[in-house]
Amino acid sequence: VSGADWLILDEPSNHLDHARRRDLIEQLQRWRGGLVVVSHDRRLLESMARIIELSDLGLRSYGGGYSLYADIKAQERALAIEKLDRRKAERRREVRALTQQRERLDRRQSRGAKDAAKANQAAILLGLQKQCSQNSAGKLRAEQDAARAVLSQRVHDAAAQIGDNAPVVLLTSNANSAMP
Repeated sequence: VSGADWLILDEPSNHLDHARRRDLIEQLQRWRGGLVVVSHDRRLLESMARIIELSDLGLRSYGGGYSLYADIKAQERALAIEKLDRRKAERRREVRALTQQRERLDRRQSRGAKDAAKANQAAILLGLQKQCSQNSAGKLRAEQDAARAVLSQRVHDAAAQIGDNAPVVLLTSNANSAMP
């Protein structure tokens, strides 16, 4: 009525009966200007040409109505769950390997301490060997801690892609509007 180029509608079908909702959908389909609709009304969302999702992961555009959006989101979620499972398995394997490596180091250091007690060498040389061993063990522990942190971050990132707890805002547009 006002001659506006764009309409921004927030829950336009709230408090409308079935017949008025149908009229609203028909009116919006005839609208030739830009249109942004924010709604929970799945029937209204189904009539839109594009769904735009705003979430913690960013802004994503999905062509088609709500059912297409829901199908794509279900597929994306399934793939994200598979990726999360792979990352968890990878982390378990790598942590097991890191643990075995650390156990071997501990056994070597224990043997070295026993051998040093029996060795017929100067105390200063034994002290230097012990210090070198402790330095390399400390470096290995730091590298392993960093590797564990990377593995955990990969699992965390994969879990974030599932988006169970992320709030989602759906914006829609009709076929005639060009979203920027």
